[in-house]
Amino acid sequence: MESNVGTFDRTARMVLSVALVVAALYTPHSEMSDEILVALAICLFSTGIAEYCPLYHFLGISTNGVRRQAP
Repeated sequence: MESNVGTFDRTARMVLSVALVVAALYTPHSEMSDEILVALAICLFSTGIAEYCPLYHFLGISTNGVRRQAP
């Protein structure tokens, strides 16, 4: 599994995941929207930690600045 999430993207994902958890805890929403916010936060946080995003891989995007060399 090759890293495709760069430093800025990784930091933004982690900060956004914390903000989503805080929003789920401290703002009045329905129970379902709180669960969706927390699930999204978990996805963002885990892709930030792993430095790999399956959606980026599928779309051929890489924000880590490392370019692949042609064989």
